[in-house]
Formats: sequence, structure tokens, C-alpha cells
Amino acid sequence: MMEEYELSICIPTYNGGMKLVECVKEILAYKGKEVEVVISDNASEDGCIDRLREIEDDRLKIYVNENNVGPFRNWYLALSRGSGRYVMLLQDNDHLVTENLPVYLELLRRTNCDVMRNAYANHDCVSGLISGAKWLYYSEIYSHGSYIVYRRDAFKSITPWAKSLDCSFTSYPWLIWDLEILYQYPLYTKHAYLNGEIEIVRPESEEKKGRYSRTRSNLEGMNIPPSYTYDNAVYYWDKNEPLLRELYCKDRDYLSVYLSLYRGFLYRATCGFYDHMTDEISRVRYLVFVEDKDIDYLKLNDTFLHHALETVHIQKTPITFVLKLRMITWVNRLWFKLNYVYDRRFSNPKYSFGCLLYKFAHMCL
Repeated sequence: MMEEYELSICIPTYNGGMKLVECVKEILAYKGKEVEVVISDNASEDGCIDRLREIEDDRLKIYVNENNVGPFRNWYLALSRGSGRYVMLLQDNDHLVTENLPVYLELLRRTNCDVMRNAYANHDCVSGLISGAKWLYYSEIYSHGSYIVYRRDAFKSITPWAKSLDCSFTSYPWLIWDLEILYQYPLYTKHAYLNGEIEIVRPESEEKKGRYSRTRSNLEGMNIPPSYTYDNAVYYWDKNEPLLRELYCKDRDYLSVYLSLYRGFLYRATCGFYDHMTDEISRVRYLVFVEDKDIDYLKLNDTFLHHALETVHIQKTPITFVLKLRMITWVNRLWFKLNYVYDRRFSNPKYSFGCLLYKFAHMCL
């Protein structure tokens, strides 16, 4: 009789080396039978799969692609090859927090959602059900591959658009997979869940990585701006935003998801850009060679707003919609000032009013 798993931990890899082997052994040290480990190898040449085949554990499944199919397709294959009720993507150099697995599995049983993100500590880290109208924001800002979880039946129900497997079209394919799954439901129903309660993935620090990610493509030569720059966010915004109009024909629905996607991309274009520009290791890893002193990050908020307003696919833009965009932009500026300019992170009473104002505004959006 075939074993029924609650969770498939799906690891796409290419030349994963001993880090991959250590990662798998770490997971399999968990003795529960509710979890399987699925390896989707993208034609590695470093012998890592031979090492994995030495592990005797029925919970370990190994699939090897005959040829390298590219990173995004391999991510999709990894998730597709899982047989558990839920499938989780795990990068081959991150760590699963196995001691938290029992309570996390109970969370999966309780929520029964189609899409889930495992959020890290962030300015608006919440736990709970999220509607499709608001989901794209969280899908964008919690964008690390190892946070991606789907109910397997929901993931299997889609045929991935070719655009989601194309590095020149998107940097986060799950953003499109989420759309494909959630647009099947009424926009304001809640079929997604944001987990801010239980740490289940611990990403390896940039300092320890010290190299390019093995499961991503090197985008040199593809005329794509360097990762995590403002121009990169604009590039992918122009690629992804038209999908919203393609899916959501009603103006009201389109404008709702537009606001959600805008919030995520605005954060990426300003705060995310700043985070990587002020981290020397990240700057080298992501090929970002721009003098930080020459960038006015606060001004980028308004620059991105003006660009976004030019891309709205609607005959007449409602004034209420424009006001909401401006409010989102103002809230993002406030967040940037509180965390990066003043560097108080809500801990100093001097800035308590600004913190309350930010939280209230964020809650209303």
C-alpha cells in the first residue's frame, strides 16, 4: 500500500554538493512518517546524487532530469513530483527547522488552504487567511523560494503558463502560479494563508553562501537589469502587470489586484533595493555595482508611482484608485523612514505615533 504523506519537501538542485546531502540528512533525521523528501536534479555533474542514493530511507525520492531544463521548470517539476497532501519548495542550501515540523503539520491540517507562504520577520508579518485581492503583495515580498507551499491538488490543477517558466518574463514564477490557482475563485474569498507563527525554513545567510544560487539562472546577456535593483523591479512590473488585465476582465477586480501587486513591487523597488545595496556581499552576488550615495531611495517611491500610473490598463482611471496608489506610496515612504532613515524599528517611544500611523494605514489598505 502506498504511503500517504502530509507534506512533500521538494528540493530542486543542480550540483548541490555536500550541502544538499547534509540538508537531506537533516530532514530525514525527523522520524515522523508524515513527511517525504523529493529531489529533482537538473542533470548535476558533481556526484551529489550518487551520495544521496547511498541513503537508505523510503521517504527519500530521487528524480534526475535527463537534460538541464532550466531553473524555473525544475522548480515546477520538483513540486509536481511530490505525492504529499501539501508540497513545499526548499532551496538546496537552506535548512528546514525540523523541530517545528509537528506543529507546522498541524497548521497545514487546520488551514487546508491552496496556497501558503512561510513569512519571515517583517514589518507587517501577520498570520491568517488572505483573500486573492490582497495575496499578490505577500507573494511578492515573501519571495524566497523556500517559503513556497501549495496544496498538491490545487497545484496539480494548473497547467503552468510558459511565461512562468521564462526567466526573462518573471523572477518569481510562483507569483504567476498563485494567480493561476487563485483566479479560479471569487476575488474576495480566502484560499491563501500567511504563516507568521511557526519558523519552518531557515535560509542560509549570504555570507555563508558566497556564490551564485545554483537553482537560478545567471541573467547576464539577457538584457535584464541586475537583480534587486530599482530597474529590475520596473522591468518585471512591466512584464507581469498585463497578466492582471488578461485574467481579471472586470475593472473592479483588476484594480483590486493591481493595488496588491503594486504594493509588493513598490516595496521591492525601494526597501528591497536598499537592503541589497547596503549589504556588500549581496551587492557582489547580485551584480549590483551602483554607488549607494547617488541614490535617493525616498524619491524612488514617487518615481515608481508615476511609472505605474502610466501602465494602468483601463480607459478612465478612477480618482479613488489614484488616491489609494498615493496612499500606498506614502505608507511605504513612512516605513522606509522609520526603519532606514531613523533606524528605530518601532522600539523608540519618540516614534510611536509614526508607528501607529503606519500600522493603521497598512491595515486599511
